[in-house]
Amino acid sequence: TKVFSSVKKFGTAAEFSLASLLKYLLAPNQYIANAKIKEDKQETVEFAIKLPKDVLIAIDSYFPASILEKIRDADDKNDKKLSQEARYELAQEVKDKADKINKKYIYPPKTVPYAILYLPTESLFFEVTAYRYAKTKELLIQKIKRESNINILGPTTLSVFLQSLQMGFETLQVQQRSRKIYEDLQNISYKFSQHLSVARRFNAAAAKRLVAPIPLPFTYFVSLFDVCLCIFLFEVIVDWILFGENLFFTRP
Repeated sequence: TKVFSSVKKFGTAAEFSLASLLKYLLAPNQYIANAKIKEDKQETVEFAIKLPKDVLIAIDSYFPASILEKIRDADDKNDKKLSQEARYELAQEVKDKADKINKKYIYPPKTVPYAILYLPTESLFFEVTAYRYAKTKELLIQKIKRESNINILGPTTLSVFLQSLQMGFETLQVQQRSRKIYEDLQNISYKFSQHLSVARRFNAAAAKRLVAPIPLPFTYFVSLFDVCLCIFLFEVIVDWILFGENLFFTRP
């Protein structure tokens, strides 16, 4: 941690770590940098994930470098009292940060009723998630979740969370495409039934006027053409679901 020389640099590094994860795991149109949550306020959250109907999940990062230095120094000196005091200070700082995020960046219905506090190192995440209050034995993260509705995530847990969201986005897209296919097939089925009805009436009328009715293959030519067209369209639609925009470029 001594590589950094100021609190501002710590904050920049934490935000950079968060930006890297979002850029790697989400599409550019699935999150917003420096998102403004409340229109009547100038404050912006570092990042916000976009859900369907433009609902946002606010994410803010935090890295209290000076307190981590105190914890490390206390542990190096094997000073139990200083170690407890430093870890209590860390717990209070994280709790205060969570309270601020709650007040500034949780704003339903524009946002979901919770937000995320990102801790950019696994060691910091371990310190925070392992902390228990001496009197109540309650975990810090449980207290923060209960009182501020803030989820605390580290690099690994945020990665899992983002991957789960991405899978949800992809599932939603497949469902939307499937619904459109179902509607199109219903329309095709209706038109086909109309053509078939016309062909039957035509065959019946021809049978009354001619000694021998028109051969069935000829009278159903239009209907059979529709069947072939339906099959072709169905294959194209299915391929479009599987291959997306690269249908005509990547399929062998």
